[in-house]
Amino acid sequence: MLQSLIHGDIAMLLSRRAIISSALAASGAALTGCSGTRAEQAPALSPKKSPFLLVHGAWHGTWCWGKISPLLAAAGHPVLAIDLPGHGLNAAFPAAFDVQPRTAALATELSPVAGITLADYARAVANAVDSLLAAGFPAPIVVGHSMGGGAMHAAAELLGAGKIARLVYLAAFMPKDGQPMVAFPPDEQAPPSLLTPLLRSDPGVTGALRLDPASTDDSYRAGLINLFYGKVDPVAARAALNLLSPDIPIGAMVTPIATSVQRWGAIPRTYIRTSSDNTIPPALQDLMVAQADTATPANKTQVLHLDSDHSPFLSMPQQLVRALLSVA
Repeated sequence: MLQSLIHGDIAMLLSRRAIISSALAASGAALTGCSGTRAEQAPALSPKKSPFLLVHGAWHGTWCWGKISPLLAAAGHPVLAIDLPGHGLNAAFPAAFDVQPRTAALATELSPVAGITLADYARAVANAVDSLLAAGFPAPIVVGHSMGGGAMHAAAELLGAGKIARLVYLAAFMPKDGQPMVAFPPDEQAPPSLLTPLLRSDPGVTGALRLDPASTDDSYRAGLINLFYGKVDPVAARAALNLLSPDIPIGAMVTPIATSVQRWGAIPRTYIRTSSDNTIPPALQDLMVAQADTATPANKTQVLHLDSDHSPFLSMPQQLVRALLSVA
């Protein structure tokens, strides 16, 4: 059974100078910093258009937005994508991950990211928002995918209304007040995910939800693709699989997220529902929307629908961009 672990450090974010420089870029090129922060700009940028801040999900990084960022930038929106602590270029790997064939150590080695907390995730997102505002941009539209929705959720409570134009939950966790992203024991109303059989360790031992994207077991890798990339082109799905990091800290996932009507609940929000999702099943997405609307009846969730797997940024990027631009 999963245990709660919590502690960690804050990811470095794009500096104000880097953000300003990206705003002056003439070609929509990407700027990537050592912390794994990525900014996109279009040639004809409108300073009045809200920037998009993109927050990836578990095991992913800024790379997953690679098809989305240029399209948003081409529409005149500044775009900033960040790597959360322990992800992307901030990832850390257990030593056993480098050993083939696999040994028993992969199931027992303490994760090097075990100490990262939900507060670290929230502060990383909040710092990115503050950096955009300090650089003179309007309040951003923050898009959180999957676990990134929980990080965004907590950051919104820190920041309150005024600093964020809109929250967009993309197949994301949006837990009710006082509930973690992953409830253990599971919420009785929540349908099971296909994730559990793919975990490669006891999180209570390793401090992480551990996958093995470098497995040599073809059936296991097919299971990961089905979980995340069921409608993605097979070549792109394989490429994405090889970019996943193995560990996410369990503490961040099981820490309750406090939200209030006055802060998080005062920010306009959109939920992009993915109807063929094997990671966060549609029924769970519907449950979270219903709970949020009950908590904030004066600020109900706008729901948009995509006939997508868990990763529409890869399986249907153009449709996703149209959805995002519709709320900008």
